[in-house]
Parts: sequence; structure tokens; C-alpha cells
Amino acid sequence: MAGRRALIIGSQCNALGRLSFLPDVAQRLHSLMTDGPGACAGVPLEGRPAGLLLDPSVAETKDAIDGAIRAAAEAGESLILAYVGHGDFQNSHFFLMPTDAQKATSKSAVHLAKCIGECLEEYPGFRGLTVLVDACHAGMGVEQAMASWAEFVKGLSGFELLTATDDQETANAPLFRTLTEILERGDPEAGDRVTSRDVHRRLRAAYHPAQRAAFNADVDLGRNPAKDPGDVFWQDSPGRPQILQRTWYFQPTADLGRLVAASQAEPIVVLAGAAGSGKSTLASALTRPELATGLVPEGFVQAIGVLLAQTTEVGLARDLETQLKRSVPGFADAVQAFQLAVPDDERKRLDHLSLKVLRPLAYLPESSVVRIILDGFDQLSQPMRDLMERTLAESPPALRLIVTAHPETPGCPPGRRLALEPTDASALDAYLKARDIPAAARSAILGRAGGQWLVATLLADAVIAEPGIDLAHLPGTVAEAYAKRLEQTTGGSSSEWRDRFGPILAALAVAGSGPILPLPLLVHASATLEGPSDEDSVRAALDALGGLVVRGESGAPTEHVGLFHATLPEYLLSVPAADSGFEIDAPAAHRAMIQAIDVLAPSTKRLLDDPLHRYAFLREVHHHWMVEDHARAYNCLYQRESNIPRANLLRWEEWVSPFGQRSDTDDPRTLRFRSQVAFWTGECGDARGALAAYAALLPDRERALGRDHPDVLTTRGNLAAWTGECGDARGALAAYAALLPDQERALGPDHPDTLATLGILGLYAALVGDRPQSCRWLREGLSRAEKRFEPDYPLIKDLRNLMEQVGCGSP
Repeated sequence: MAGRRALIIGSQCNALGRLSFLPDVAQRLHSLMTDGPGACAGVPLEGRPAGLLLDPSVAETKDAIDGAIRAAAEAGESLILAYVGHGDFQNSHFFLMPTDAQKATSKSAVHLAKCIGECLEEYPGFRGLTVLVDACHAGMGVEQAMASWAEFVKGLSGFELLTATDDQETANAPLFRTLTEILERGDPEAGDRVTSRDVHRRLRAAYHPAQRAAFNADVDLGRNPAKDPGDVFWQDSPGRPQILQRTWYFQPTADLGRLVAASQAEPIVVLAGAAGSGKSTLASALTRPELATGLVPEGFVQAIGVLLAQTTEVGLARDLETQLKRSVPGFADAVQAFQLAVPDDERKRLDHLSLKVLRPLAYLPESSVVRIILDGFDQLSQPMRDLMERTLAESPPALRLIVTAHPETPGCPPGRRLALEPTDASALDAYLKARDIPAAARSAILGRAGGQWLVATLLADAVIAEPGIDLAHLPGTVAEAYAKRLEQTTGGSSSEWRDRFGPILAALAVAGSGPILPLPLLVHASATLEGPSDEDSVRAALDALGGLVVRGESGAPTEHVGLFHATLPEYLLSVPAADSGFEIDAPAAHRAMIQAIDVLAPSTKRLLDDPLHRYAFLREVHHHWMVEDHARAYNCLYQRESNIPRANLLRWEEWVSPFGQRSDTDDPRTLRFRSQVAFWTGECGDARGALAAYAALLPDRERALGRDHPDVLTTRGNLAAWTGECGDARGALAAYAALLPDQERALGPDHPDTLATLGILGLYAALVGDRPQSCRWLREGLSRAEKRFEPDYPLIKDLRNLMEQVGCGSP
């Protein structure tokens, strides 16, 4: 990061005992501060790695500190100066003890306050200074340093001094190790950037008497991997917030090793487990080898799709394609090679997952292995599962697939099924230790969790929120744990639930799980439900809800919000929640969402690239359906369309069954549903599928409506058209010829549909070689059209063009 420099000093002292943790802890921190999340420029050092000074003499230490502060001041940059090694406190003064230090004096050691104070006086103007001292008695130097530097630090944008201890001895480099762990694994309680406050908090939680002094502190120590993963292949994935949240405090388990081994041996692995058993946590951990302590090979996974009920084929394909272009060398070239090798007509017939991901994989080098995770297959809509089942049946050899799902999920790809066992107590205990849960509480949680990650997580949250919680009566089920967390969040206040948290959670519950709801829609719905009515108050409530919600682009105008786990909306909409005092009026919440959509994303404006309109496209029908406004739900399907045919097809397919269950099979609306599915099937390039759908629809429409009904005539026209598209020109000609007299009788000889049929008959007659008959039909159509319409009517122009193409001469 521009404007930040780092100098890491690690030193033994020949006159004192050897420190076993050196040089390792200094080298690791240096790597993280310069090449890793710290993203600092290393201070140049002659004959040594930039920013890393190991076992220096007293003189070299003083010169390095002086040079680093001088260079930072001249550049107007900030400096992070970190020392690990021996320290000593004599005669009210603290000293660093490098290799040749003999005793704690200003001549034979480094008087930290004096050394830095002189530099601050001599080199004013640099942006900020952070000093980290991991040595015995270092805390005694804090008061001394602040007294010495007080006048100088006032001119800095930020100043901080953090030590590992107070006046006591310390061991095993706790400050360096804590900062290293945070930069490697992240700190879920910190912000996007790690600060010395976060390190100080972690040290104090581990009972280290760390000392911290600060003035205008704004110099951060680096990126927080728990909030900002850096340049990972899933960085821009919609599933990024869930991946990060699911891997907070992650501890490797035996199941993770089993999953890796199974995927190395088999092309398809289905990880099956009940809700809350940790399937998604393991799936997410596979994408973060740095958290798996060697169990997951580097580069093991190349893409992950976090699946939700609202996941679309187009969105999933785009997400996976973007990830593969980042993670697989040559994938972009493979996509291009596929596009050049496969004709346009064939590509048009492919679904987006095949088009964007699966088929291009075949154009990678023969030895390629590309591993993709589909996490939450059971969350998909039935049409999406059906599509995925068909698509994945023809997987390329390069593909290795890992699918997570509930054991009873239909449509999972055939492969090795790996049953997820209850998590071992030792792994859960390690997780609880990482969260600084006291030993007695850990024991109680392990006894109640039953090896379930979700229960253990919720109980850990409960203990942290309420340190004095009655451990003998901890919740034992997911529902009870949710009730406890909501009680803690609301403070047991019914008004807090009614006026603050209930309205927000009601809107989120009816929206579904995952970060899918744009913040403006949530704010509007909350206000309608008489809850928080502006972004600041809604965000404050979301902050208070903590891990119960998951947020994408938190704090940004484009923020999306959702409930963190699929079991939470189920609970919130259940009787047990209402019985516990957390009742939600689901119909009112749906109506509030409808009102928010009507105001902020009206169907009169079709802006599907806009997040609010995209949400409306996916969920508006559902909201109307749940308040039994079936007529408006039906109209929404027509009023909102995507510019991507397959998105429209899947949307219609999803609602065929619900509407069909409410209506007779001969109901005109049911028949129009089937017609829309047939139409969009054809628009997706599946000519034979469209032909079959219209062929199945026609007898039902004839029976229900009569042969002369306009919808029946339209269906016959579509059937004839797709007969031609499937290559049967004579069959299409015969179908149109049979249709014409019925249109003339039912619609009239000069109806636009009748005239269009005459034109199409002329076209197909020409295609089968009967030019005279072709010209007769075209002339007849043109004659009728000219009598009915103005000369500039489009159909007249089309008929004239056809006559010219066929060679009919003047009309």
C-alpha cells in the first residue's frame, strides 16, 4: 500500500539467554507485512532484505531506526517499526538489547524513548508512526516514551506504541505471534483493516498485560483477511460474504481431510449432511488453504458457487466463469477456442453453464484438473436442480465436482456420497478456544452442541454476549439457540423487538437467506412495518444483530443483506419463534416488500442491471403469491422480463407447478403458462423442445377453447414455425396450409395473422421448389394487405421483399 513502510527487527543478545523463537517470528511477520496483508514497502537496508533486520548490533539498530524515520519523513509516509528480542529496564529507563549489548545504558544498548525522540525532533513531517515492542519490561517504556515524545507526536497524523507486557518478563513473542495470526487468519471482531487496538484487545484477552499508547491513531497494520481476503479467485463472487463469515475462527477437522482425499480420488463427491452440520463451512474452508494447516493443498479449488433459492443459471455461470478466469491459467483462451470451434447455432442451444464453463473446460490441456464446489444444492429451486442435473450429466474430463446438500435432496449429480459425521469435540473445542471462550463454558457448549457446528457457533455467540449466562441451562437445539440470541439482542425488551429488530428481521425472513436484499428495499420495508426508517438506523440494528445476518459490501450504497443461515428464516416464521416472543406477521412483511418494490423498482422501468430491479425480477412474484394475490403474481411474470431468454424460461418453469395446482388443467391461465414455457424454450435455441411443448399444448387448448379460438390458432402457427425450424420445410408448409382457411374463417381474410400466414406459405413454397404457388400466395397476401392498411404498413414491406427474393416480378 502506498505511503506505508515497515522495519522489522529481531535480535538475539549475546549477553543474555538465546530466544528459540528467533528468527522465525520476525521473518514470518516481515513476510506478512511486506508481501502479505500488510502491503508495506520494506525499509531499504544495505546488504539485508528490505525491511528485515536480524541480529543487528547496537549501532546497526540505531542507524536503521534513524534511517527509517528519516526516509519516511522525507517521503511524507508512515512507518511501522517492530522489535522482538531482549529488553531491559534499569534506573527507570527501558532499553532494547541487540546482539552486542552488554548492559542497559545509552551507550551499550538502545534507549528506545531517546533514540526515537531524537529522530522525531530531527525529522518532522512524516505521516504517522506505529511502534511495536515485543520484549521483557517493554511496558515500562510506554510512559517514559510518551513523556519524551509528547511534543513531537502532536505533529503526526497518527502515533501508536504497543508493547507485549508491562513491567513483567514475557516469553514466546506474544505480540509478534498475535499480529502474525491476525494477518494470516484475520480477526472477525476487527474492521477491514487491522489496527494496534485489535492486537491489544487480543493480547489482553489472552491475559497478556499489553500496554498501548496512542495519539490521533489512524495508521493500520494491514488488511484483515477475515473481512478482506485479498486477491483470491472468489474475491468478486456474490458468495464472498458467506465464505468469509463461515470461515471465521475456522479449525480444521477430520472431515475436511476426508473430503480432500475423496475429491482427489473421485470426479464427483457429494457431501451430505443435515442443516447446521457444517457442510458449507467445510466447502468454504476448501477455498482458503491458509486456514487449513496443510490439510488443503494450495490451489485445490478453482471456483465455488454459493447456491441460494434465488440463484439463477445465468448468475451462477457468470460467477463461475469469472472465478475460473482468475484461477485457471489458460481458461480465457479455452473460452475463445471453444467459441471459434463451435458454430453459433450450436452455442445458442446451450444453457449458460455449459456455454460459459463446462464446454470450454474441454479445450484446456489434457492433464488439466479444475475443481468446482457447488455449495447448497438443496437450496436451489426445482427447475434449477433439474437443469443442473441435465447439464452436469455431460461433464468434461477435466472437471472435479464437490456438491454439498441435505441427504434427501433430489437431482444431486451421481458420485461418491460422503456422509458428514458430527464434528469431533476436539475440533469444536479448538474453535471455542479461538473465540476466547472460558474453559467452563467450552465444556458446557460441547455437552449441548452434539457435534453440530451451527449450535456450537450460536452458543459461543451467546456466551460472549452474556458472560454470566447460566451454563447449566444452555439451549440444546437450533431453535432454542436462536431464541436465546434474539433475547440477548433485544435485551428481553418486547418494544425493542416490536419497534427495532422485528421489522428488519421480518423483511429479511420473507426475502430468504444469504445477502440478496438490497439495503434500500430493506429500509423501505422496515419503515412500512413501523421499524427503523433510515439507512443509519437500519445499519445500526444490523450491526447489533452481528453474525445473525450476512452483509455484502457492508457500508456501501450497494450493500446487500440477508440472514446468515437457511434455518434462521425458517425459525423466524415458525410457531416456536412466536411462542418465544418473536412473532412475525409474514403477510405484512410480504406486503411491505411489495410496497418497497412498487416504489423503488416499479415494473414500468425495466432496469435489470439495477440491483433493486434484479431482486424484483427474482422475488416479486413470490411476495404476491404469499399474500394470495395470485392475479398480480401472474401479471408480474409478464411485466418483468430479462434480456436473457433462459432466465425467463427458468422463471416460468418455476411457477408452472404452483399455478397449476391452483387451477384446472384447462384453465386459460394454466394453458398460457405452458405456452410461455414453450415460447422461451424456443428462444433458448431448443427447437425440438419447443416443438414438443407446442405439440403437447395444442390438443389441450383445442379441447378447452375450441378449434377457432385465437390462442389455438396461435399455437398451431407456433407448431408450424418450429416444425420448419427443425428442418422439415414440407411439414411446415402443410401445417401452414391447413391453418390458413381456419384463420380466414375465424379471424377474417385480412387479419394481420392471416396475412402473415400467406407470406410464410409463400416462403416455404419457395423453399420446397414450388415458385409459382409461392408467388400466388405472396401476391394474394399483398393484395389483401394493400386494401386493408396504409402503404407504409410493415407487413406490406415484408411481402414485397419476399416477392423480390422469390423472383415473383411486379405484383
